[in-house]
Amino acid sequence: YCTLGQGLKMNTVFAQVAAGSAGYGDDELNTRLMHDTMHYLILHELGHTLGMNHNMKATNLLTPEQAFDAEAVAELGLAGSVMDYPAINFAPTREQQTQFYATRPGPYDDWLIEWGYSPALADEQAEAKRLEAILARSTEPALAFGNDADERRGPGKAIDPRVNIYDMSSDPITYASNSMALMKNTLDSMATRRPDAGKSYEEIFEGTGVMLALWGRSAAVVSRYIGGVYVDRAVVGQEGATLPFRPVEAAKQKQAMDVLARQVFAPDAFAPPAELLSMSARQRRGFNHFEDTEDPKVHDAVLAIQSTVLDHLMHPVVMKRITDSSLYGNDYSLASMVTDLTAAIFDADARGKVNSMRQNLQMSYVQRLAKMVKEGYDTPSQSMAVFSLNEIDEMLDDRRRNADISTQAHIQNLQLAIDRALDTGV
Repeated sequence: YCTLGQGLKMNTVFAQVAAGSAGYGDDELNTRLMHDTMHYLILHELGHTLGMNHNMKATNLLTPEQAFDAEAVAELGLAGSVMDYPAINFAPTREQQTQFYATRPGPYDDWLIEWGYSPALADEQAEAKRLEAILARSTEPALAFGNDADERRGPGKAIDPRVNIYDMSSDPITYASNSMALMKNTLDSMATRRPDAGKSYEEIFEGTGVMLALWGRSAAVVSRYIGGVYVDRAVVGQEGATLPFRPVEAAKQKQAMDVLARQVFAPDAFAPPAELLSMSARQRRGFNHFEDTEDPKVHDAVLAIQSTVLDHLMHPVVMKRITDSSLYGNDYSLASMVTDLTAAIFDADARGKVNSMRQNLQMSYVQRLAKMVKEGYDTPSQSMAVFSLNEIDEMLDDRRRNADISTQAHIQNLQLAIDRALDTGV
C-alpha cells in the first residue's frame, strides 16, 4: 500500500508537470496521461504481490520508431514487462503520441505467470518437461530479464547497459538523444508562456526543474553504454544463447560518446532562454529558503547533470573494465575513450571564449584527472590521466593569447590545477 501510494503520487505529479511543460496540457492528453500512469503503476505493484521481481531490461522491446507507432504499440505493447522503471514515453509531437506508459502486462509477464501459476500436470516427469519447455524460451528477445542486482543506476555499478531504469526501446541511445532534443525544445518554448493571471511562477520553476531532471536521466542512460558489457545467462547449448560476456560494440560506444559531446558537454548544450530563467521562481510559503537564497542555481543544476555522467565514465571500475574487456573483444580502448572525452570537453571552444558552463565542466574534469593520478585507479587509467593533463596543458598554452579576460583567468586556474596534480612534491 505504501509503495503504491508513493508511486502513484510521485509519478503522476512528475508526469503531469512534464506533460504540461512539453505543451501537452490539454484535457484529452492529460486524461490519457493519467490513465496510462495509473494503469502502469497498479499493474506494477500487483506484479509484486504475485512475487515478480523488477525487470529493468523489459523496455528493450520496441524500436524508437515503434514506440510512437500506434499500431505497433497496440499489437506488441510498449514494453516486455510492467515491472521495469521506464522512461515516460513522450512523443516529439502530440500527433505522434501513443501510450505514455505500458497499460497491459507484457510478454515477459505472461511467460512468468505461466511458469509460476499455470496448473501442474499430475505426472511428475511430464510436469518437469512442461516447465523445462517454458524455461527454454528465456532467450527470446521479448522475454529479456534483468533485476535490481543487474541494473546500472549507480555510477560504476553492474555491467550490462540494457538493464537500466528510465530508458526505452531497443536503441536506448537514439531514444535518449531524441528525448534530450525534446527537452531542449520544450525549455525554449516555455519562455513564451506565462501562468494565468493571479498565479505565482511556481509552475515555471517546477517545469524547468522537471525538464532538467528528464535531461539528466537520458544523459545517464547514454553514458552506461561506454565501457559496457552485455550479459547472457543462458545455459550451455540452449537455443538462442550467446557467450556470457560480450563487450558493447565499439560503434555503439562511440555513438554514445558523440551524443554526450553534443547534448551534454557542448558549449550550447544547456542554453535556456534568459526570460525563462528570470521567471523560474518558487512561490514563497512560510520560511522557504530560510537557509538559502531563492535565485535559480542554473550552473549547479547543469554541472550536476554533467557530473552524473562523469561519475560513471571516470569511475575506477568502469575504466578498469574497459581495459579488461579489451582482452575479449572490446575495440573501444581506454586511450580512445579518454581522448574522445577530453575532446568533447575542450575542443569546441579551443580557439575562443569559454562560457561559464564550460568553465565549470572543464575544471571538474581536470580535478577528476588529478585525483586519478594519485589514488584508487589501475596503472593504465593513471597513465591516461597523466597523458590527458599534459595534453590539456599544451592546449591551454596555445589558446591563451586569443582569449578574453574571463577565459584567460579560467586558463590560468586550470593550469594551476594541472601543475599541482603533476607536482609529485605536492
